[in-house]
Amino acid sequence: MSKKPEIIEREKRILKLLSEGIRPMDICNQIAKEFDVSPRTIERQYQNLSKELGENTEEARQEARLMTEAWLREAYLLAKEKEQPKGMIDAAKEYNRLKGVYDDHSNEVAPPKVIKIKQVDSSASLKVVGEPEDVD
Repeated sequence: MSKKPEIIEREKRILKLLSEGIRPMDICNQIAKEFDVSPRTIERQYQNLSKELGENTEEARQEARLMTEAWLREAYLLAKEKEQPKGMIDAAKEYNRLKGVYDDHSNEVAPPKVIKIKQVDSSASLKVVGEPEDVD
């Protein structure tokens, strides 16, 4: 079983090789040889590291969004207190833009309607109705 310092060192190597543009499979094979472990071990560690990075990124994005919302609310209240309508409007617009109120959904394209075509049997013979007129 690997010790914590070795795991941390492998994670550093994974990130370094990723930043150099090395393919994940090559990273797993290279680090497995360096640390004398199976490539599957490094692959699992790579997957866990990728998952953590994704979660951390989303968490940081959400935290920044919440902080910005708080600042905009504060800016709105401050402008209201100082009786500055332009500041109130600007803060409200930014807050609504952040919340997606102004997202334009009018460009969404509806899926095309399905046209059903029935094949008709047109192999019947034609009959002449009525008498032909004499043409002189």
